[in-house]
Amino acid sequence: MRTNKKHIMLLLAAIAAMVMARPVHADVIVCFGDSITLGVGANGYPTFLQSMVSGHTVVNAGVRGEVTNSGAARINGVMQAHKPKYALIMEGANDISQGYTRATVAYNLGHMAEVARQHGATPIVSTITPNTQVPVIGTAVPSYNNEIHGMAAGRKIALVDSYSRVAPNWRQLNTDGLHPN
Repeated sequence: MRTNKKHIMLLLAAIAAMVMARPVHADVIVCFGDSITLGVGANGYPTFLQSMVSGHTVVNAGVRGEVTNSGAARINGVMQAHKPKYALIMEGANDISQGYTRATVAYNLGHMAEVARQHGATPIVSTITPNTQVPVIGTAVPSYNNEIHGMAAGRKIALVDSYSRVAPNWRQLNTDGLHPN
């Protein structure tokens, strides 16, 4: 269990380093996403991030079962309500299981990042974490992540490759094959 926590903490430390390396003008970080952000059974990653970024307020804006189309429709209200300096965007796992294309997911994530920018926030997009709950979906995740990488590079959006950080120890980092704990 100690190794599992170490890998999650390393991922969160990478996110925290990206946030703390940029000039601070406000103290709100919005973690925007689906149930992987919200957390299932245990606290989502925003709870752990809060303990790593003193002086900032971390808002968990995760919604269970959300697809990127819904996230794209919802993000404006979240940005208006919280006025964050940073928006950590992690969505797409549900899109794969519901048959949305890679291009749709990348487009929607790019749109969310642009909305965050319009509100003065620095967007940081994450790749989709592994899925061993439904193996056929899990095999599709890397191709979706390639599309997300390309979108982020093309739009000059900061990217955290969550997949690569957790994939080597994925079986120890969750209890259901989908949600890191």
